Amino acid sequence: YEILRCLVGSEMCIRDRAATKGEKSLGLRLGYHTANKAPAAGIWFQYSFSHHFRLAPNVEYVFRHNGVDGYHFNLDAHFPIGVSRRFDIYPIAGVGFVAMYDHNDYQAETYEDNGDDVSTRTTRFALNFGAGVEYYCTRSLKLFAEGKFNWVRDFNSGVFAVGIGYVF
Repeated sequence: YEILRCLVGSEMCIRDRAATKGEKSLGLRLGYHTANKAPAAGIWFQYSFSHHFRLAPNVEYVFRHNGVDGYHFNLDAHFPIGVSRRFDIYPIAGVGFVAMYDHNDYQAETYEDNGDDVSTRTTRFALNFGAGVEYYCTRSLKLFAEGKFNWVRDFNSGVFAVGIGYVF
């Protein structure tokens, strides 16, 4: 009888997920990129197609450090696993587009506008792999932390981020 009660209890925990179908979230994120050892800030959106699948686009600006800054545009898929009513973990897989600019590049300094021409940016497509956790503080507010690897030619980077979002 005790074994049956434990199994039923764990099944209830598994079925009672934090993420729900049709849920939308929008928020801010702060992070750190290891490629140029710099902080980043951005916005994110999430749409849950089911309890176990959501798309999560985000845009980040990587602040200048050692003369390098840039933008990351990502479309990640999250696969939430409900740990409790308020807490999820999720693997991440996605694609991205990265535009990085090295202000130390000698060729960039030869432009009349001091290298601010967008044609001097290095752009690459990326693959993203990682994992995250999220905690629902209330029905309309959640916090998250995630880590992922951006696989980008010449700009591979570990990305660590925390964020807050409005759930609607």
